[in-house]
Amino acid sequence: MRSGRIFYIKIWPLAVLPFIMLGGCAPEQRLAGPEPPPTHLCAETQDSQTEKLIEIVRQIDRRSLLFQTLTASFDVLLRTNNRSVHLSGQYLGDNHANMRLRLTGLFQVLALDFAVHQDQVSCMLPTRHVAFTGNRREIMDSGATVLALLTQLSSPAELFFPRPWDARAAARQAQTLGEQVAIAVSDGSDPPQPLRRFLLAPNDQAVLWQDLFCGNGQALGHVDYGQFSVCACPGVETPLLAPKQIKLTNAGQNFSLELIIKDLALNQPLDEKEFLMDFPAGQQVGKVGLVQNIDKYLFGN
Repeated sequence: MRSGRIFYIKIWPLAVLPFIMLGGCAPEQRLAGPEPPPTHLCAETQDSQTEKLIEIVRQIDRRSLLFQTLTASFDVLLRTNNRSVHLSGQYLGDNHANMRLRLTGLFQVLALDFAVHQDQVSCMLPTRHVAFTGNRREIMDSGATVLALLTQLSSPAELFFPRPWDARAAARQAQTLGEQVAIAVSDGSDPPQPLRRFLLAPNDQAVLWQDLFCGNGQALGHVDYGQFSVCACPGVETPLLAPKQIKLTNAGQNFSLELIIKDLALNQPLDEKEFLMDFPAGQQVGKVGLVQNIDKYLFGN
């Protein structure tokens, strides 16, 4: 493994924030969605390179808060074990982590309908006459790494514009690897458990990949990003760098979903009803917690 410079990103108490803000900083534009945690990034050794790196990480932190909704259409390559299927896909998502992912095959036959609304997760494979529902906690505890990975990435900020942080996080540590930066995000347990790992390209302010973990440190999956292009965001002066390719792979590496993005739009109006799944009449709907090895049941894994 290549060695590199290591610095730490420390969280300052809320009480310290007013003193930081009084240090001559210009007022910041108010962002859509939840505010970032009151953080001050500081390295163990300060120099111009470290300060520049810290500012890049801060900008990556903030960009996912600049939009409220995201819609996208894409070509899809779905791989399960030794099989591969070409599909088309549509995604809708908002900054409340609501989402709808629909994959269709030839003649627009619906192959997968996956929805997250508030705490409820719904999944349907019409061609297999399979449907399930459950809450987020049930999904994450089910051992179904494919469903858990899709649920964890339900927010557009998680899937398209990830930032090296997590609502459960307490610390993060970064290491420079040549022109790239690796960041490890961990929780506050003793010993700390990994939550996410990122590889950044600071010159482009792009996330190249991220690893995701469950709360117990168990690997959940991996996401690769590539072929970046500028994406305009209505209401925001600075355009965002968006990936044109996203590949999700579960921890068992027997399932992957590769998205080749054709169209992506930010801050388009969305009706909350679009995140609600209406099951067809007569469709039997199972509960996630009542079926063992649900990934195999759904995807043949």
